[in-house]
Amino acid sequence: MSVYAYAAQQGISSLNLLMGGQNAGTIGAYNAAYQAEAQRGAARSAINTAESNIAAINQDTILTNAAIDLAQKEATANAAVSAAAAGVSGGSVDAVAYGIDANASMQKQNVEARADQLTEQQLAAVNSGSIALSSVQDQPVPTMMDGLMTIASQVTNQDLKTAKTFLEEDGPTMNVGANNDSLWYTTA
Repeated sequence: MSVYAYAAQQGISSLNLLMGGQNAGTIGAYNAAYQAEAQRGAARSAINTAESNIAAINQDTILTNAAIDLAQKEATANAAVSAAAAGVSGGSVDAVAYGIDANASMQKQNVEARADQLTEQQLAAVNSGSIALSSVQDQPVPTMMDGLMTIASQVTNQDLKTAKTFLEEDGPTMNVGANNDSLWYTTA
């Protein structure tokens, strides 16, 4: 395709773009922009989900510790009632109460350790989502100037010589093909 036909085609495309039309370049750019926004949305969603999971982990830890405390108090009370019913007092009752307290403390430590581990995993997910969010880059939308620069980059020395002959007096004339799909020149 000659540079003139290409220029005419690009000019029509640029006019179409100015009038609100679309071409493959703008559709591609908007698809890329949509994809970038979808990636941002997915990253924000991952961050939000991880933050919600951290809140749920904290809430679960509090409720589990409360359940452990309740079970500990119930076990201690049952042991005291059983000891009183049997007429036992002193060091053996205190040893049972100490064992119940120790078990409850170990359960709480296990719950806290598991909660810390899950929280770290969710914080890693937040960090990963933040990195993904910051790494999404917008694709530039092609402008009319981009089209004109593309046309200018296609001009060769031969095209300049041909243009010079068009400008000369009594130079060749430009003819348009029957289908308006080709350009050529003839000498007078």
